[in-house]
Amino acid sequence: MKLQISYDDLVPSLDYVSSVVEDKFLEDNMRNIIFLFRKDAQGTVSLMLAGYNKIATCRTALTDVDFQFIEEADDKWMQLEDGTSIAYMQIKSKELNNFLGSFRSLKKTKPTQCEFATVRNKVRLIVQEEPKDEEDERAAQLRNTSIWVFDNAILKPAVLQDILMQLPTEGEESIASTDVLFYLNTLFPLVSDEGGSSLPSKMHFSEEYIFCVPNFATLMVNQLPNAFKGIVLAYSALNFLKKVAEHTEYMTVNKTGTHITIKTDNSEAFLRYMTKMPDHTIYTREYKKDHMVAIDRVYLREVLKRLALTNDNVTITIKPTANVITVSNTKYSTDIPIYSQRGLEELGEEITFKMVQSHLNKAIIGDDTLFPDVLGIYLNRKGSGYTLVFSDTTGQWFSTMQVR
Repeated sequence: MKLQISYDDLVPSLDYVSSVVEDKFLEDNMRNIIFLFRKDAQGTVSLMLAGYNKIATCRTALTDVDFQFIEEADDKWMQLEDGTSIAYMQIKSKELNNFLGSFRSLKKTKPTQCEFATVRNKVRLIVQEEPKDEEDERAAQLRNTSIWVFDNAILKPAVLQDILMQLPTEGEESIASTDVLFYLNTLFPLVSDEGGSSLPSKMHFSEEYIFCVPNFATLMVNQLPNAFKGIVLAYSALNFLKKVAEHTEYMTVNKTGTHITIKTDNSEAFLRYMTKMPDHTIYTREYKKDHMVAIDRVYLREVLKRLALTNDNVTITIKPTANVITVSNTKYSTDIPIYSQRGLEELGEEITFKMVQSHLNKAIIGDDTLFPDVLGIYLNRKGSGYTLVFSDTTGQWFSTMQVR
C-alpha cells in the first residue's frame, strides 16, 4: 500500500498523537504511531492516526485532509464485524518525528509531499523538497527527494481492540476546554511524575472536590461534568488531557465503566481511570475557622522567592500584638503585615513553627492574577504542632498541612 499526503497536513496530526506515545514511562516497543486505513463496502478508504499506551488511547481522523491511498495486490486487510476492513502501518514515533522534524526551518528548500509505502515488513518514506525561491538560478537542482526506511511493527490484537473502541453517546456533555484547563493549570503542578500508583502521582475527582495529596492536601470544589466525578487520573492521563484541552475550544466528554472519553472536532480519546481514592473528609474536617490571619498573597509569593535561594526550612512566627508575621531562615528574615486576625490570643502571644519552603509555595495554588489578593491562613493546634489551612474569600479551594 502507498499513502501520499502533504507534509503540512501530516505533521500537525502527528504532533497530537505523539503526545500519547512519547510518555516516558511507556516501554520503547509501544511508542508507535499507527496509520490505520479503513475500507468500507464501496471500497472507499479513510485514514486515521492513532497512539496507544496503557493509560490513554487517541485517534484522529484525517477527514479534512487530501490524501491518496494506493492499494496493492499484496496488502493484508483484516475484516471487521461491521463489514469494513482495515490495514495499517505502525512506525516508531520518535524515529518518524525526528526525520520529519529535520525538514523544519530549512533555508533553501521546503518539504511538500510525503509518500509512505509498505515493502515487505518495512515502511519506506519519501519526502519531496522544493526550492523556496523559484527565481534561484539553482532552483531546478534544489528539487530533491529524501528516503528513510522504518520497521513496520506488528499491531497487537489487544491494542487494535482499544484503538477501535466505540465512544458512547448517551450521557455525553459538552464543556469549554478553559473550564478543564482551570483545574489542570492550578492542580497539575502538584502531581508527581514519578509514575507508578503512588498517592502523589494522582489527581482525585470526587463528587464534591478535585484534590491532590503531595506532601500536603489541596482541594478545589468540583464544578466539572459528571464524567469527571468518582474517578482518579494518573500523571500520564492528566498530561494528555491538558494537551487536548489546550488545542481545542470545546470538548465532548463521557464516561464508561473503565474510561473517560473525549471527543473534539476530528479526534477521539479514551483515558483509563481508577476509582480508589482517599476519603476527602479527613481534610475537610481540618478546615476550622476559629483562629485566622489574613495577609497579602502576592507579597508572600515575593518573599518566598527570596527564601528559595537557600535549601533551609522556613521558620514562621505569628506576632498578633505587633500585627506581623516574621518569616526567616538562616540567611534571611522579613516581616509580612497582617491585614486582619481572629482568635489568635487563644494560641499565645507568639505562634512559631517550621515548614518546607517549597511546600508553602505550592500550597498557595493558582495564578495570582486569577485569585483574590488576600490570603487567609487558619491555625488549629494539634498536639505539639498545628494544622494549617490556606484559603481565600472565594471558598472554592483550600490547602491543609501539618507543621511543628
